[in-house]
Amino acid sequence: MQDLTKLEEKKQKILDQIIKTGNQSLEDDLHNYLGRIKDKIEKLEGLAEAAEKRLNIGRSNFLDFAMEFIDKLGQHFFELTLEEIEMCKKILFPGGFWVDLNKNIYTPEISPLYRERTTKMGPLNPENCPIVDQEVSILHNKSLEDRLRSVIQEVNEEIDYWYFLLELRYHQHLDRLNE
Repeated sequence: MQDLTKLEEKKQKILDQIIKTGNQSLEDDLHNYLGRIKDKIEKLEGLAEAAEKRLNIGRSNFLDFAMEFIDKLGQHFFELTLEEIEMCKKILFPGGFWVDLNKNIYTPEISPLYRERTTKMGPLNPENCPIVDQEVSILHNKSLEDRLRSVIQEVNEEIDYWYFLLELRYHQHLDRLNE
Protein backbone atom coordinates (compact mmCIF):
# COMPACT_ATOMS: atom_id res chain seq x y z
CA MET A 1 0.00 0.00 0.00
CA GLN A 2 3.04 2.23 0.37
CA ASP A 3 3.48 2.07 -3.43
CA LEU A 4 -0.08 3.27 -3.86
CA THR A 5 0.50 6.21 -1.51
CA LYS A 6 3.67 7.19 -3.38
CA LEU A 7 1.83 7.02 -6.71
CA GLU A 8 -1.00 9.15 -5.36
CA GLU A 9 1.58 11.73 -4.21
CA LYS A 10 3.27 11.69 -7.65
CA LYS A 11 -0.11 12.12 -9.30
CA GLN A 12 -0.87 15.16 -7.15
CA LYS A 13 2.55 16.74 -7.92
CA ILE A 14 1.97 16.29 -11.64
CA LEU A 15 -1.48 17.82 -11.38
CA ASP A 16 0.07 20.79 -9.54
CA GLN A 17 2.71 21.13 -12.30
CA ILE A 18 0.06 21.01 -15.04
CA ILE A 19 -1.82 23.81 -13.34
CA LYS A 20 1.35 25.94 -12.96
CA THR A 21 2.84 25.44 -16.42
CA GLY A 22 2.00 27.42 -19.53
CA ASN A 23 4.13 25.27 -21.85
CA GLN A 24 1.85 23.15 -24.07
CA SER A 25 4.41 20.42 -24.91
CA LEU A 26 5.41 20.06 -21.25
CA GLU A 27 1.74 19.98 -20.33
CA ASP A 28 1.13 17.17 -22.90
CA ASP A 29 4.08 15.18 -21.49
CA LEU A 30 2.77 15.65 -17.95
CA HIS A 31 -0.71 14.50 -19.02
CA ASN A 32 0.80 11.35 -20.58
CA TYR A 33 2.85 10.67 -17.47
CA LEU A 34 -0.20 11.30 -15.31
CA GLY A 35 -2.15 8.76 -17.39
CA ARG A 36 0.52 6.11 -16.77
CA ILE A 37 0.48 6.84 -13.04
CA LYS A 38 -3.33 6.61 -12.97
CA ASP A 39 -3.09 3.23 -14.74
CA LYS A 40 -0.59 1.99 -12.13
CA ILE A 41 -2.83 3.24 -9.33
CA GLU A 42 -5.84 1.47 -10.84
CA LYS A 43 -3.84 -1.75 -11.22
CA LEU A 44 -2.59 -1.61 -7.60
CA GLU A 45 -6.10 -0.92 -6.30
CA GLY A 46 -7.38 -3.88 -8.31
CA LEU A 47 -4.65 -6.11 -6.92
CA ALA A 48 -5.40 -4.94 -3.38
CA GLU A 49 -9.11 -5.60 -3.87
CA ALA A 50 -8.41 -9.07 -5.29
CA ALA A 51 -6.07 -9.87 -2.40
CA GLU A 52 -8.70 -8.77 0.10
CA LYS A 53 -11.30 -10.99 -1.59
CA ARG A 54 -8.90 -13.95 -1.46
CA LEU A 55 -8.23 -13.25 2.21
CA ASN A 56 -11.96 -13.14 2.97
CA ILE A 57 -12.61 -16.35 1.03
CA GLY A 58 -9.68 -18.02 2.82
CA ARG A 59 -10.93 -16.79 6.18
CA SER A 60 -14.44 -18.02 5.42
CA ASN A 61 -13.11 -21.46 4.37
CA PHE A 62 -10.99 -21.62 7.52
CA LEU A 63 -13.99 -20.76 9.71
CA ASP A 64 -16.05 -23.49 8.04
CA PHE A 65 -13.24 -25.95 8.78
CA ALA A 66 -12.79 -24.70 12.36
CA MET A 67 -16.49 -24.92 13.23
CA GLU A 68 -16.73 -28.42 11.79
CA PHE A 69 -13.55 -29.46 13.63
CA ILE A 70 -14.89 -28.06 16.92
CA ASP A 71 -18.26 -29.74 16.43
CA LYS A 72 -16.47 -33.08 15.98
CA LEU A 73 -14.43 -32.45 19.14
CA GLY A 74 -17.65 -31.79 21.02
CA GLN A 75 -19.37 -34.91 19.71
CA HIS A 76 -16.50 -37.08 20.94
CA PHE A 77 -15.37 -35.01 23.92
CA PHE A 78 -14.89 -37.91 26.33
CA GLU A 79 -12.80 -39.78 23.75
CA LEU A 80 -10.33 -36.93 23.14
CA THR A 81 -6.64 -37.14 23.90
CA LEU A 82 -5.20 -34.75 26.51
CA GLU A 83 -3.74 -32.65 23.68
CA GLU A 84 -7.14 -32.39 21.98
CA ILE A 85 -8.84 -31.52 25.29
CA GLU A 86 -6.29 -28.75 25.85
CA MET A 87 -6.88 -27.40 22.32
CA CYS A 88 -10.64 -27.56 22.87
CA LYS A 89 -10.20 -25.69 26.13
CA LYS A 90 -8.11 -22.96 24.48
CA ILE A 91 -10.52 -22.53 21.59
CA LEU A 92 -13.91 -22.84 23.24
CA PHE A 93 -13.42 -22.29 26.96
CA PRO A 94 -10.86 -19.52 27.53
CA GLY A 95 -11.94 -19.33 31.17
CA GLY A 96 -11.31 -23.06 31.63
CA PHE A 97 -13.91 -25.74 32.43
CA TRP A 98 -14.60 -28.59 34.81
CA VAL A 99 -16.50 -31.86 34.55
CA ASP A 100 -18.65 -33.20 37.38
CA LEU A 101 -19.16 -36.87 38.29
CA ASN A 102 -22.15 -37.07 35.92
CA LYS A 103 -19.95 -35.90 33.00
CA ASN A 104 -21.63 -32.49 32.83
CA ILE A 105 -19.24 -29.80 31.57
CA TYR A 106 -19.25 -26.35 33.19
CA THR A 107 -17.43 -23.19 32.16
CA PRO A 108 -17.51 -19.53 33.17
CA GLU A 109 -16.82 -18.42 29.59
CA ILE A 110 -17.43 -19.69 26.06
CA SER A 111 -15.58 -18.31 23.05
CA PRO A 112 -17.67 -15.37 21.78
CA LEU A 113 -17.18 -16.51 18.20
CA TYR A 114 -18.58 -19.98 18.89
CA ARG A 115 -21.32 -18.65 21.19
CA GLU A 116 -22.57 -16.16 18.56
CA ARG A 117 -22.61 -18.90 15.94
CA THR A 118 -25.49 -20.56 17.73
CA THR A 119 -27.31 -17.35 18.71
CA LYS A 120 -30.51 -16.82 16.77
CA MET A 121 -31.53 -13.20 16.32
CA GLY A 122 -34.77 -11.74 15.18
CA PRO A 123 -35.08 -8.36 13.49
CA LEU A 124 -32.33 -5.97 14.52
CA ASN A 125 -33.50 -3.54 17.15
CA PRO A 126 -32.05 -2.33 20.46
CA GLU A 127 -34.13 -4.79 22.49
CA ASN A 128 -32.66 -7.93 20.92
CA CYS A 129 -29.24 -6.84 19.63
CA PRO A 130 -26.34 -8.04 21.78
CA ILE A 131 -24.22 -5.11 20.64
CA VAL A 132 -26.67 -2.28 21.20
CA ASP A 133 -28.05 -1.53 24.65
CA GLN A 134 -31.07 0.49 25.67
CA GLU A 135 -29.16 3.77 26.04
CA VAL A 136 -27.91 3.91 22.45
CA SER A 137 -30.10 5.96 20.15
CA ILE A 138 -30.02 6.91 16.51
CA LEU A 139 -28.55 10.25 17.57
CA HIS A 140 -25.44 8.52 18.91
CA ASN A 141 -24.31 6.74 15.73
CA LYS A 142 -20.65 7.47 16.44
CA SER A 143 -20.87 5.54 19.69
CA LEU A 144 -22.59 2.65 17.90
CA GLU A 145 -19.98 2.73 15.14
CA ASP A 146 -17.18 2.57 17.74
CA ARG A 147 -18.87 -0.37 19.46
CA LEU A 148 -19.31 -2.22 16.17
CA ARG A 149 -15.65 -1.66 15.31
CA SER A 150 -14.70 -2.97 18.71
CA VAL A 151 -16.82 -6.10 18.22
CA ILE A 152 -15.40 -6.65 14.73
CA GLN A 153 -11.87 -6.27 16.07
CA GLU A 154 -12.62 -8.76 18.85
CA VAL A 155 -14.01 -11.27 16.34
CA ASN A 156 -11.01 -10.83 14.04
CA GLU A 157 -8.63 -11.37 16.96
CA GLU A 158 -10.56 -14.50 17.93
CA ILE A 159 -10.35 -15.83 14.35
CA ASP A 160 -6.61 -15.11 14.30
CA TYR A 161 -6.20 -16.98 17.61
CA TRP A 162 -8.18 -19.96 16.31
CA TYR A 163 -6.03 -19.96 13.18
CA PHE A 164 -2.90 -19.95 15.33
CA LEU A 165 -4.19 -23.00 17.22
CA LEU A 166 -5.57 -24.90 14.23
CA GLU A 167 -3.19 -23.89 11.43
CA LEU A 168 -1.42 -27.25 11.13
CA ARG A 169 -4.69 -29.21 11.14
CA TYR A 170 -6.23 -26.78 8.64
CA HIS A 171 -3.34 -27.23 6.20
CA GLN A 172 -3.54 -31.00 6.62
CA HIS A 173 -7.26 -30.72 5.81
CA LEU A 174 -6.49 -28.65 2.69
CA ASP A 175 -3.84 -31.16 1.60
CA ARG A 176 -6.38 -34.00 1.89
CA LEU A 177 -8.85 -32.00 -0.21
CA ASN A 178 -6.24 -31.39 -2.91
CA GLU A 179 -5.21 -35.08 -3.20
